[in-house]
Amino acid sequence: MTKKLFEPDFDRHPLNKIETALEPLEKSWVDFLYGVRVNRYIRAERRPSFRFSGYDKLHRILDHYEQQLKDGNRTAIFTALIYCVQENVPLPYWLGDEILDINKKVHQKPSNLHELFGLGSKLPARGERATKARRDVQLRGKLWDAASELIAKSKMSKDSAIKQAREQLDFPYKQRKSREMFDAQERIQSAYIDAGKGTTKHRIK
Repeated sequence: MTKKLFEPDFDRHPLNKIETALEPLEKSWVDFLYGVRVNRYIRAERRPSFRFSGYDKLHRILDHYEQQLKDGNRTAIFTALIYCVQENVPLPYWLGDEILDINKKVHQKPSNLHELFGLGSKLPARGERATKARRDVQLRGKLWDAASELIAKSKMSKDSAIKQAREQLDFPYKQRKSREMFDAQERIQSAYIDAGKGTTKHRIK
């Protein structure tokens, strides 16, 4: 079954001359321009079609990724790149420059893209740690989702919610480790929300 995508009301808000000229060339260009002018949307099967975040929020989040890079976190390059793809917005110049720099290094000498994007420590490419790191990222997200839902619905304490979520998920870690994983994911979620609001309490990791 083909996913039905959001379609803008072209009768009320038709494409302008530039958008009409670009439509047969590349729809993503049209989607971006139309989004700036009328409403944000994306005609792509692998992404939610209608966009609820305004460009000011996108800018603030990308601004935080840039700050993360300045603070030495090179994973911000890859994260920001994926974010731009998901949101169908042009790369900020700072991000484009970083991608061009990586491209230059790859062509100058044998290079490891995994390391150039700063993924080596958090998501190693080889060995037992590579599998465990990826599994833990997935488990951390599932635990946070389940425990947060219990906290919201049942007004449980954080520790009680984590304990019940562990039982529901047949979680492979004990309570102390699970609490550490929950707190780590909570910091990530808080950072994302704070960045979107324009506050500086946390930074995206």
